[in-house]
Amino acid sequence: MKFRSLVVAGVAVSALAAAPAAMPNDQTVSAVGGQTLSINAATNVIFGTLFTPNNTFSGTGAVTAVSTSPTWTLNVKDGTGDGHMQALNGVDISGLGLSGYTTSGTLSTCSSSESELANAPTVTGSGVPVVGNAAGHTVTLSGTDQAVANATTGVLPLTALTTTISQHTNAGEQLQAGCLYKVTATYTISAS
Repeated sequence: MKFRSLVVAGVAVSALAAAPAAMPNDQTVSAVGGQTLSINAATNVIFGTLFTPNNTFSGTGAVTAVSTSPTWTLNVKDGTGDGHMQALNGVDISGLGLSGYTTSGTLSTCSSSESELANAPTVTGSGVPVVGNAAGHTVTLSGTDQAVANATTGVLPLTALTTTISQHTNAGEQLQAGCLYKVTATYTISAS
């Protein structure tokens, strides 16, 4: 019996020694990039001074956007009207940070003000990264989508775009102290 055990042990050693160290086996891995679009209007725009006739007021905000498509457009429109700022009577204007005006517990009063400003504000998109032919634009806000930034040959990495809103008031406009004006700028991003 001892003899058989040695033979079996010898065969087992021979079998282990004959096995290859590694067997090659290729695996092909492939992926197709999906399209990602994302947008967030992160900050509101508040004009830091009070409206007075025959002046232009500007404020900045930010829109964070991303597009993995090389052809993208960032649009803006007035989400609730025709692009003109509307007077809001009876709205709490506390804490808006209006310089030169105490607003603590104050309600917007607009009985002697224009119900709508004569000029629509302009919106400028800037801070567009230099990718492909990306560019920012200035448009007059309206009820129709208009491009404030776009590209046809470059993806948009996660970017905080600066939006500058400018509002001109005419010399003859009635602007009552404490009247709050508001417009809603709605941003959308699209790709093709």
